Amino acid sequence: MFLLIFAVIIAVPLIEIYFVVKIGSVVGVVPTIALLFVISVFGSRVVKHQGLRVWRKFNEQVSSGNVPSRELVEGVCLLLAGALLIAPGFFTDLLGFLLLLPPVRLVVAKIIGARTANKAQVIRATYGKPIVDIQEHRHDDADNATRELDQ
Repeated sequence: MFLLIFAVIIAVPLIEIYFVVKIGSVVGVVPTIALLFVISVFGSRVVKHQGLRVWRKFNEQVSSGNVPSRELVEGVCLLLAGALLIAPGFFTDLLGFLLLLPPVRLVVAKIIGARTANKAQVIRATYGKPIVDIQEHRHDDADNATRELDQ
């Protein structure tokens, strides 16, 4: 795992530099910087729009009493997409835009769901009558303590 993380930390910046240099040599320095800026601004707006849609779906699932697991994964994908789009570079922008596509997020949600299906336990809390009435329990303990003192 450490080698994978180390490889990503080394590989991604090298890929970014390669693409920026290649595109910069074709269109020029100023247009390349402007393109990176426009992609970041456009990407942040798309992330905001998609994020609001996922937020509404999340609230609908919670209101209907369902666990919003898919919506949580989509929200994390959008958060990652936003971070990738803000980072300057064409490779990370490509990955960020891929995560903005709902079919890609669906595939990611299925992969994460399959890998974590047996590792998570959902505990559902409801509003209702408590399992043990605390006040009755306290009175019983007080009565028992009084009886023990009387003996």
